[in-house]
Amino acid sequence: MVLIVAEIGVNFRDIREAERMIGLAKRAGADAVKFQVYDTENLYKIFPGGDVLLHPKREQLIEIMLDKDKLQHLKNVADGAGIEFFATPMFPEAVGWLNDIGVKRFKIRYADKYNTPLLKKAMDTGKQVIISCDFMYTILSDTWHQPDFNKISLMYCIPEYPPAEIVLPQVFSVFTGYSNHYPSIVPPLVAAARGCKILEVHVKPHLGEDEPPIDVAVSITFSELRELVKLVREMEEVVR
Repeated sequence: MVLIVAEIGVNFRDIREAERMIGLAKRAGADAVKFQVYDTENLYKIFPGGDVLLHPKREQLIEIMLDKDKLQHLKNVADGAGIEFFATPMFPEAVGWLNDIGVKRFKIRYADKYNTPLLKKAMDTGKQVIISCDFMYTILSDTWHQPDFNKISLMYCIPEYPPAEIVLPQVFSVFTGYSNHYPSIVPPLVAAARGCKILEVHVKPHLGEDEPPIDVAVSITFSELRELVKLVREMEEVVR
């Protein structure tokens, strides 16, 4: 069965909206919701050891930054709704926060795919670690040689927001997951049809007249999420 993850990420404008989006994801049929955990120092790093640039949405990102107490609160909301909660830690201490509140798995973003301290901290928990990466990672990374490799899942990702062109693996075998950065349910449907076992799709709230959240350009609506879930489950019945 495909694990369908509603990536709320940084696509909320305050904590109440985040709570509502957890409920909407559950009602749409998603299996899990995911957020992002960063601090001000890791907010605008392109890659570990790389240049530090001022993020154009820095103030907006700081306003919705999640500390351990807020993570616990959102996990409690998700538990109450009956949907799994997990997140992307962007610094080692965040792994500890998430482990303490009882997440089942961790997601490592594309920018941190070679971040050894962060990867080791996550793998040392003994829980599943999902790494967003591309084809080159399967050639260059020594992650494949880790003794606990069976706890690692590779999630194919095109690191553009949104991508100019979508090229998916013909068969999801090395990659067990797909992270969708395109405002359509077609790419994740194709991935599911090709054997993908973890689908991560960015979702957006109702926009209204307020300032739009950060990842609107790469996100689908909750109505589209509901349709995606329905079609994936129908495909699973056909190929059972």
